[in-house]
Parts: sequence; structure tokens; C-alpha cells
Amino acid sequence: PGSGSVVLDSRDFSLQFPTVYQQPLEYSELRGSLFVDWDNSGFVLSSELIEAYEGATRLPAVFTLNVPRQANDVGVEMDLLIGLEQADASVRQKYIPYFLDDKLRQWLEESILNGRVHEGGFVWRGSLRKENLPRSTVQLFLDLHETELAFLPQWPVLRDITGMLLIDDTAVSVWIQHAAMPKSAVQIVSAELWRGPSNDF
Repeated sequence: PGSGSVVLDSRDFSLQFPTVYQQPLEYSELRGSLFVDWDNSGFVLSSELIEAYEGATRLPAVFTLNVPRQANDVGVEMDLLIGLEQADASVRQKYIPYFLDDKLRQWLEESILNGRVHEGGFVWRGSLRKENLPRSTVQLFLDLHETELAFLPQWPVLRDITGMLLIDDTAVSVWIQHAAMPKSAVQIVSAELWRGPSNDF
């Protein structure tokens, strides 16, 4: 009474998140342990290390979901940490939420031509209520290799990019160790983008 656990060791496993992705997330393997605890104050679902595989790509994850029984200002809270190892850039189509701005989705689809993610990570901490999102934390980092980027159609394509992308809530940082352009090379470049006081970038 008050607690339980589930041990997962599965093949051809799928997860469905209809409010985020239109298609189920499918994996060749998934294993890990889930724990559930509940009392009069609420319900908590948590995990030890969960490992999912999609071919040679490994996705380790740890999470906690806290669901209160009584209504409050915070609502459901989630701590989610997901890793990504040895993935092709095309995998992004699987993990881009469908509710993002259409122009951003189009740019991500058309501008990133090829590439490899050596390592990556995603963090969500905070309330899942839309009105509380400004008080939540969202972070993403990607260690990119052999990547091709067509930033704008009229710009030359950057090829063989090795670098790092970091998103920390509304701040974006890019560090390029080296890349190639027609008849030239690019080395040691950084770019920063952040939201100003007027809420503009």
C-alpha cells in the first residue's frame, strides 16, 4: 500500500504523447525501472536510469512526475533529463513538437541538411501548466559533427561543422570550432542570442 514498481525490459517499444507528438515514439529496445508512490497529498511517478535504443542511437533518461491531489498554483510538476548519443541529424524530425511555430519547423527541416549528434541532452524542470511556463526551465545542448547548415537560401552552405549548440530557456549560444565554406574555412566562431527587456531578440 502506498507504493509500487515496474521493471521494463522490452523490444519494439512505443510511447505516445499526443499533446506533443503526432506520431508515437518507437524504439528497438527499452529498459529501466519505474516507481510509484502515493498518499493523501498526491501521486509521484519516478524512475531510475531508463535506456532506450533506436538502432545505434542511445537515449538515457531519468524523470520524476509529481501530481498533487488538491488544486494549487503549481499543478503537475516534472523533472526530465534525456540524453542522446550517436544520432543522425534527421532524428530531429521525430522530436520536434508539432505545436512549435510553423516557420521555425520549416526552417529546421530545410536548413539542417546533414549532420551527426555526438552527444546531446535535454532538461525540463518545473510546472507543466502553460501559465507557469515562464517559471519552468528548459535546456538543450548538442555536440555536432559533420553538419551542413543552409542558414538562408541566399547564403553559402556551411559544411563539415564541428561545434556546440546550447539553449538555456530563451538564451541561445553557438560555438563553431571549425567549418568549411566555398573557397574558405571558418574557425573559432561564437554567436549569442537572448531575449531583451522589450521581449524581443
